[in-house]
Amino acid sequence: MWQRIAQAVRRLTQGPTARYIGADFAGNKYYETDIPTGSRPTRRSVVMLGDQDRAILEPNALPPMWAMWLRHTRADPPTPEELAAEDRRFTILKERVRAIDAREAERREQLQRQAAQDLLHVATPAPSRKAVDPNGGAEPSSSSPSPSPSQPTQPDPFARPKQTNPGEDWEPEAWTPAPAARPRRGGS
Repeated sequence: MWQRIAQAVRRLTQGPTARYIGADFAGNKYYETDIPTGSRPTRRSVVMLGDQDRAILEPNALPPMWAMWLRHTRADPPTPEELAAEDRRFTILKERVRAIDAREAERREQLQRQAAQDLLHVATPAPSRKAVDPNGGAEPSSSSPSPSPSQPTQPDPFARPKQTNPGEDWEPEAWTPAPAARPRRGGS
């Protein structure tokens, strides 16, 4: 009993002491402090190697497993093996994201080239077909030329779409509600 009293007096006079728990690969050091009173049994903290405000400003400044330990969502601190596996997973994830971004950029570039070709094809007028008369002169054809099978007809990209709303000339019809029917009383 006297030991507990002496320990409590020591804590009140000296303050709580922080125990070193571990470090991450960036050199940040993690500590745990026993608190004599309060709802949580310990207070967890980190001493950043570089800028102290970086953890506040950047949510990904700390490794996720250490961040979970600091917030008491993880009971035990992460082991070096767990940190190494998480680092490998994150490296693989970055490579995959970089590959997806490269494929997406190539796809966008290909779509832009295709759109430019389509615009160029639509913008250039097709050569007019002329019927040759027996005298050697050229006369314009009276019938419309049929599209060649090698060139499919494409819709005009500048054509207005069909109007699906009622339009400007639409007016609502007059409506008068019918009088409410009275409930019948008695039996007839």
